[in-house]
Amino acid sequence: MNLEPQPEPSAASTFLLALLQKNLLITFVVIVLLANVFSIVVGTSLRLTAFTDVGYPDSATLLRVIEFVHSGRIYPDFNLPPYLVTIYGPLTYTLLSIPYRLALALGVTPEILMRLFIVAAFCLCVFLVFLISRRLYGSGLVAWLCILFAISSLPLARWTTQLRGDFLALAFALLSVYLFLVAKGHRLTCASALFAGMAPLIKQTFLAVPVALIGWLIYRRRYQEAVLWSACFALTLIGGYAFFCWREPLMLKHIAALRHPVLEYRKALGISWYAASQPVVTFGLIGGSWLFGSALRNNSSYSLTAWSHGSWPCSLRFRWAAPSTIFGNLCWYRRCSPGRHCSACNETRTALPYS
Repeated sequence: MNLEPQPEPSAASTFLLALLQKNLLITFVVIVLLANVFSIVVGTSLRLTAFTDVGYPDSATLLRVIEFVHSGRIYPDFNLPPYLVTIYGPLTYTLLSIPYRLALALGVTPEILMRLFIVAAFCLCVFLVFLISRRLYGSGLVAWLCILFAISSLPLARWTTQLRGDFLALAFALLSVYLFLVAKGHRLTCASALFAGMAPLIKQTFLAVPVALIGWLIYRRRYQEAVLWSACFALTLIGGYAFFCWREPLMLKHIAALRHPVLEYRKALGISWYAASQPVVTFGLIGGSWLFGSALRNNSSYSLTAWSHGSWPCSLRFRWAAPSTIFGNLCWYRRCSPGRHCSACNETRTALPYS
């Protein structure tokens, strides 16, 4: 029997152990996220009735919508006043013209109704995040936690009412992911590709979803489905731009003008630092590191998937991480979800490790 005195645990380890045992750490994280969500709700409410621009490019977008409603043109000659290049996809202005026309018919301020339209798109994104998270994790409680992570980034307080196409495109992209998860036949698969193809028609950079989904289908050797999904996506995207190009003779001229932007590297570094300083990013890095370490200790082949699980909040801020994050979550869902047989673990999982 070993009677040697054991070293006393440090104060830091004792404190962390107490937090984990009493769930105080989770409570603290939830409180911080709720405080950020409250700030976003207040900021959104205050900016709904703002008479000035909430942010760039409110005035430019509103001008293009007004010109489209009255002249039918989204891409006018930018060599004439006001010398403005159309920066977003054509579907952005087509969708935003709906609340503008409705406001004119009702006799209300168009800006308010257009901002409500953006807020509605944001709420739809939140609802789709809940549906996708519940499908991935198999837990309603974890799905609510995912919502807190998704909407607790403080810059969203300005973005939720800006007249731009980001949340419109994001809603189509998230709807594509959800339909892909629930698809059991070719109809929903084609619908998923259709909505994924409409997202770049709103904002040209929303290509993370098709890259991730096509890559996952190839990884799973579902080549026929990958060809079908890619074909539907390509037909939607190419057909959409072909239609608008036929309708808008100067669209290609506007697109060519955007190929030579004036880059502001110092401001980009400031924006990146501001995004990385958000609490949701810190929590995502901590959670991803913990999952990664757990996978390594258990000799699991899912270390990359575990990291992608924890890095989901980071990918919301840095789009280059989005394809790998979606890909990793799909791998976890298809191979390590509750009630599914995991070929790597050689067992049927009954619950996720953190659900």
